[in-house]
Amino acid sequence: MIKRTLGKIAPLFSILILILTGAETAPAAQYRFWLHDKIRFPYTIYGSDTTGGSDCWGWTAPDGTEYAIMGVRDGIAIVNAQTMEVKAVVPGPQTPASYYWRDVETYQHYAYAVSELSGTNQGLSVIDLQYLPDSVHFVGSFPTNLSGNYTAHTIAIDTAKGFAYCERNGGLGQPIVILSLANPEAPVFVGSFGPSTGQSIHDMYARNDTVFVAEGWDASSVGSWSVWDCANKVSPALITRVFFPGAGYVHSTWPTEDRNWLLTTEEIPAGKTMKLWDIADLGNIDMRGQYIGAAQIPHNVYPKGNLVFVSHYEAGVTVVDISNRDTLVEVARYDTYPASDLPNYRGCWSAYPYTSTGFVYASNLDGWLFVLRFGLRGDLNFDMTLTAADIVLTLNCAFQGIGDCPLEIADGNCDGGLSGADIVLLLKAVFLEEPFPC
Repeated sequence: MIKRTLGKIAPLFSILILILTGAETAPAAQYRFWLHDKIRFPYTIYGSDTTGGSDCWGWTAPDGTEYAIMGVRDGIAIVNAQTMEVKAVVPGPQTPASYYWRDVETYQHYAYAVSELSGTNQGLSVIDLQYLPDSVHFVGSFPTNLSGNYTAHTIAIDTAKGFAYCERNGGLGQPIVILSLANPEAPVFVGSFGPSTGQSIHDMYARNDTVFVAEGWDASSVGSWSVWDCANKVSPALITRVFFPGAGYVHSTWPTEDRNWLLTTEEIPAGKTMKLWDIADLGNIDMRGQYIGAAQIPHNVYPKGNLVFVSHYEAGVTVVDISNRDTLVEVARYDTYPASDLPNYRGCWSAYPYTSTGFVYASNLDGWLFVLRFGLRGDLNFDMTLTAADIVLTLNCAFQGIGDCPLEIADGNCDGGLSGADIVLLLKAVFLEEPFPC
């Protein structure tokens, strides 16, 4: 039980903290994951695997409500992240019934989903989210090119420019298709680009007409990634292509927000590292630090500041600090597949960290959706820094019962409660740069 003694002296502490604000330093970060809630969607037993889950994404409503969006066996699920209420499952194609590959992103108040499967609502599905929490509206499904193709493995949306990029199915010579979202309810084919006949494409990241492409590998099983200038949608131009020694199947690429650094993963074979590339000068690209977690197969990467959230199959979700560009350090982990840490294609498919509330969504291939909280020990305002403001919040919670203080963050000595001892530890962390003992 949280202790609330010494309530009368809490305001004095607050005044003291405000006076000392100028003395703040930056203590060594101690990050924490904890479970908010989880839900399992229907699944299929396929051989020795349990299948049904795939990609996940997020959307924030105008009123601040956070929604998790996940590809599930039966289609696209939309879930209120706070209450875990399933608001809708929009039916999607399910043939062949094996692995239910789905990929989803958002633009404005729409979700756009693609799949390699055929059947109900096949193609690029457009889902209108603006009517939440009451309902979602299925706008329709559209072919991804002028030839009537309906399958795609991945989608990347350039939200700054209003274009969607769809990758066909990972086969050699398959192009990336460009669709205009000028009318968000009626995507229009405007162009395509991509590899030569002997090259494949697996995933993309698009922003401001620049597209980073994970190119899988070529006919000789040599992996690569590339950067394209897509300002001219009719004739995109290759800026650079990067081959590197020992490359596996290059699965995903994602730049940091300042676009000075790029993260890549290689899905095949197991044992290939997540790599950090210096891309500040695209004419002089340099590979820097590398990282690999317990299960040996980093899948997808999502940088947020100097932290990278990695969906790592059986290892679950890992968080890697890249502030030292040559030494990448795992600083947190949530195991979504506790059965084992083997290099198998089970466990966490995707992890979405781009919420405003500290939620992280993680989707498992076996149909589980995890809504996690992520934070820095002691950081009660979730701004990823320890300051006097966090001490004031902790004091208010501990001694006056005001505010929300998750013990996973506020309990500095890990004794299961919140007391004056935790306040002292937080003071030392903020002002003396002392780490928490646990």
